[in-house]
Amino acid sequence: MRRRWHTLFPWMLALWLAGIAAAHGGEPRTALVLDFDLIDEQADVTPFPEAPSRLTMVKARISRGLEAAGIYRIADPAPIAAELERAQAMYTTLLDCKGCELDLARQLGVERIVVGWVQRVSNLILNLNIEVRDAATGATLLNKSADMRGNNDRSWQRAADFLIRDMAERGQRDL
Repeated sequence: MRRRWHTLFPWMLALWLAGIAAAHGGEPRTALVLDFDLIDEQADVTPFPEAPSRLTMVKARISRGLEAAGIYRIADPAPIAAELERAQAMYTTLLDCKGCELDLARQLGVERIVVGWVQRVSNLILNLNIEVRDAATGATLLNKSADMRGNNDRSWQRAADFLIRDMAERGQRDL
């Protein structure tokens, strides 16, 4: 009986792994990554002139990371650039647009929307947050947050890398 187990185990393992691959196989879902917003609790106290460039950098890093990890195929927002610009002009942040992100995602034909923001509590304590929403229903599928200590490019990059790595390691690919 012992020999039979040793000869069957590799076949059972192969079948099990094939089942997992089939369940998670195929192309990743498409996603629109929106521009990241800043919730700055220190705006009146401490200037933050690097904010626009850091928000742009972290959006690009998250987008590249989601694509490279096979979590999502990131859609180019160019076809909806005018609508996106109008929405950004109308609302303080896209977090406040009350569903306009769903309309943008549907116009682009994507399945998921990634909304991101950074909360600056102080110049030492910041949080990088992302939320994945279903474009068809608006349901929140995933919330992730990473604390940052230090307000510099490296801490922002490390936080973005952590969020992607954590999603990949937890198998949060097919949300």
